[in-house]
Amino acid sequence: MNIEKKESILEKLFSSDADTLFKQKKEFEYSYCIWGTSVLFEIYPFDMERKGIKRGRKITKVPLKKNGKFQHFINEKNRVIAIYEYIDNYDLPAQYIFFEYHTSEIIVYCFNIVGQIDYIQYSIIKEGKVLSMLNMDNKGNYIAEEYHYDKNGHIVLIDRQHKDRSLFKNKDHFPNNIYISRFILEYSNNNLYQIKWNADTEKEMKIIYPK
Repeated sequence: MNIEKKESILEKLFSSDADTLFKQKKEFEYSYCIWGTSVLFEIYPFDMERKGIKRGRKITKVPLKKNGKFQHFINEKNRVIAIYEYIDNYDLPAQYIFFEYHTSEIIVYCFNIVGQIDYIQYSIIKEGKVLSMLNMDNKGNYIAEEYHYDKNGHIVLIDRQHKDRSLFKNKDHFPNNIYISRFILEYSNNNLYQIKWNADTEKEMKIIYPK
């Protein structure tokens, strides 16, 4: 993975004035809003399936209790441009996620409740397909993924690197604090039916989806 170039891009974005950027991002225009019990739109491909998280469902009315609910803002091109997460019944969101769409890339900014940047995600796009993604937090830790497709346009292989100075302190297993893993996705009648996973410390693939 060519991570260094993406890292430098994100480092420049982190160096911007977060307060000004946060105010600018909140001034977006949208066509309609969808409430959900969880995130309804993928940020990483098949992230919920890989983590064993149940997908959210739409809520037809504005919830009286916002705790645990997600607000999705959609633009005129039917793209999600922002996601707000609410916790503990506060009127203000606890997390703000903003999406920037460009010809060959998507940039995602995530701010916390006080307007600080938690992470920035940078994805490379070609012909509508996500080829790679780098998600980096404000401490320089990151998750990097590359996506490989079959002739039908299905993601069949995901190579992943996770760098975290606080988690991976065993230098024998995790040189440079990097944890390497791979996902294999299998389909039946164009529907995902199984995900296998292994890490560089594991010899055999394990079925992680369905549980």
